[in-house]
Amino acid sequence: MRPSTSRRTRRTALLAAAFAAAAVPLIAGTAFAATVDSVGRPVQPVGTDAAAPGSVAGARYGADAVRAAGAAADRFRADRAANQPNAIGPAAVLHNAWGVFPTPGITGVTATHTINPGVRLSKGGDVLYTPTMKPPTNSCIEVVTEYSTGTPQIWAWDWCGSDAPAVEVNVDKRFVSTYGTKVNGLLSYTVRIERTNTAANRWTARLFNQVKKAWDTLFVSAGTDKSGTSGGWDVYEFYSATNPATGHTYVCDDIARTRMVLESQSISVKNGGRWTPATPANSFFNPAQPNPADYRCPAVKFQVRHANNSWLVSE
Repeated sequence: MRPSTSRRTRRTALLAAAFAAAAVPLIAGTAFAATVDSVGRPVQPVGTDAAAPGSVAGARYGADAVRAAGAAADRFRADRAANQPNAIGPAAVLHNAWGVFPTPGITGVTATHTINPGVRLSKGGDVLYTPTMKPPTNSCIEVVTEYSTGTPQIWAWDWCGSDAPAVEVNVDKRFVSTYGTKVNGLLSYTVRIERTNTAANRWTARLFNQVKKAWDTLFVSAGTDKSGTSGGWDVYEFYSATNPATGHTYVCDDIARTRMVLESQSISVKNGGRWTPATPANSFFNPAQPNPADYRCPAVKFQVRHANNSWLVSE
């Protein structure tokens, strides 16, 4: 059942309230370098929103995407509808997040996100959606990097249509060989979501193909944004039960166990038809000073690598 507007609004309140440095050098041959010109300015993608929506290697669409995403997508929908930021009791599920929020009026976001193909979470029902990115200004699409007990996945969530993962791609050898690259020593991929038709509120999500050195269309959606918020984000987000043996969320212990590093870097925003890096003038971090206790993860480190276009979560 589709969540009600009021429940969506409560989830929006969480994203607005719960999400509240040394510069990173450009590395030759990285995904960021592939999407900027010789002086570091983001460039427009190759092609238009008329490109075939099925051009991403290994992607599944529609009902196949929903089946492939499985219970993790059901959890995404249900938990965001319930929107309970504060866990009750020592074993209750905790939902929390931290990251960058572009200011209103931005019509596109590009970022390079880490991927950890070998990571599996230890607790059934827990989900780590990191990074997850949705532009502001009523974007129809949220692109999610999802971890659970199965193979990590990339989703394009359709907020203007099915309220479900309209596209699903496994983070497997095929994905890594096509879209993966090393940035700051971390395996990553580059994603872009931008408004491609204002009158129709049409949005297009693309992934940068490292083999072709061009953009592949992941998904196109148009219409009315039903997410309950006109805002946007690029954040670390999870839903996790608490391990009674440690008092930490299971996700917290999983990050330590697998030595995961979760990073969004080279974040750029589109404003007035021009791409520029995310800065404190066009975005903000929320919470500004995250408290590890609020994440039931005392050793977690929240780092702003470069304000405001690079953040990192690790233990």
